[in-house]
Amino acid sequence: MQGVVPAPAHYISVNRRGGDAPGAHRLQPRRKDVSTRLAGPAFLVSSGILLSRVAGLVRDIVFAYFWGTGMAFAAFRIAFAVPNLLRALFGEGAFSAAFVPSFSERLEHQGKAAAWALAQRVITALGAALVALVVLAGLGSMAAAPFLENALARLTLRLIPRVMPYALLICFVAAFSGVLNSLRRFTVPALAPVVLNLVFIFATLLVCPYWGR
Repeated sequence: MQGVVPAPAHYISVNRRGGDAPGAHRLQPRRKDVSTRLAGPAFLVSSGILLSRVAGLVRDIVFAYFWGTGMAFAAFRIAFAVPNLLRALFGEGAFSAAFVPSFSERLEHQGKAAAWALAQRVITALGAALVALVVLAGLGSMAAAPFLENALARLTLRLIPRVMPYALLICFVAAFSGVLNSLRRFTVPALAPVVLNLVFIFATLLVCPYWGR
């Protein structure tokens, strides 16, 4: 006669009610264990979001102090909207919605090797598409800039080639952050926006004094 296999430690046995035979049991995961596993990542992600918002506020204050509301800052904001659009599309939009579930499913059912093979193919294709878009946007803006008479528009087009590489790098960051989240590694993805804002702040503090206010 086979022995009874004990339930895992993180499961509890609950009596069924209704038409089941007396003594029938079903297994349920312990709610406390589930809450404990979720509490750490939730706190880490929430802390990263809070720190990112605080760093973003400090960044905006530093920008306003050094650049004000002049034409140069307006041109920078307009030019920076172009790579941010690519970031929304390929980094945090449809790409993440499609890639992260596929990677997680491959990781769960076929193992890390198959999941990493999928990530390699997808990120390589993403990088190739973004390089093409960055090059085309840069060449197109440089070609069009001399034909514009408006100073703001001309300066904006001159800035676009300089800020477009940001789209490539930030989309890679978003892709690898999705991979790390699937692997339950939450620290780096949570702190990445904080690091980005700190780079903006310190770059402004170091560079702007040499340009003059």
